[in-house]
Amino acid sequence: MKTWLKNTFLYQKLRFSKWWLAVFSPGVYREVRREAQFYKALFHAHQVKGIVFDIGANLGFTTQAFLDGGAERVIAVEPDSFNIGVLRARFGRNPRVAVLPCAVSNMEGKTTLWRHTEDSALHTLEPKWMESVGSSHYEPASTIRTITLDGMIREYGMPSFVKVDVEGHEWGVLRGLGQAVPFLSFEVNLPEFEREMVECLQYLEKLSPDYLFQCHTGFEAPAEGWMVKHQAISVIKTQKQVRCWEIFAKQNNHGSHAQ
Repeated sequence: MKTWLKNTFLYQKLRFSKWWLAVFSPGVYREVRREAQFYKALFHAHQVKGIVFDIGANLGFTTQAFLDGGAERVIAVEPDSFNIGVLRARFGRNPRVAVLPCAVSNMEGKTTLWRHTEDSALHTLEPKWMESVGSSHYEPASTIRTITLDGMIREYGMPSFVKVDVEGHEWGVLRGLGQAVPFLSFEVNLPEFEREMVECLQYLEKLSPDYLFQCHTGFEAPAEGWMVKHQAISVIKTQKQVRCWEIFAKQNNHGSHAQ
């Protein structure tokens, strides 16, 4: 009976609600609030109002932050079956959210999702990521479908913002983008993925020489202001104590109230 209850949509919806987290997981609740405040300020400053792509939606905390920040619609992409169930429980009746049960990569097709045995945020498509975390903590899941950012744009239109957080596969996701989008972010984990970080920045600059970059750690203020590619690489490489960065890229002509 207890196992059945935990698998119900109602339980999953309640378990990840703000009041449940505030009572039973106050540390998670504080982090969720910080994330919501961060994206609300970011979306206001950069006039993000339309469609947002949440690539690697996990349990939907960032999806909710995007909704609270003013996104008209969020396309939440998540390949893990458990996380998909949570997303559908939380947002299945919300017309502002579409949950896509697949992964985003450099081409449409099939691939293997490696499932972390203890943490739903650490599933990955990248063997290199699995090895950096510890391959003994992973097991192969079923084969999953992959789509591309270009395919999503054809289906849903040009997004105002794209968030990419896919545990080492960020370079693979960006390779499936053949046109510049106004505003995006991607996660970088160092030192293991330094080469991929540089390739991501070089690729975005190739898509649009107008891209400027900003480097954040967590939901804190940026390390510097908006920079060109080589400046961003320099900031990241000189702050070797930082293991995880969130890099934001915006086109220089993209509207903003604050620089």
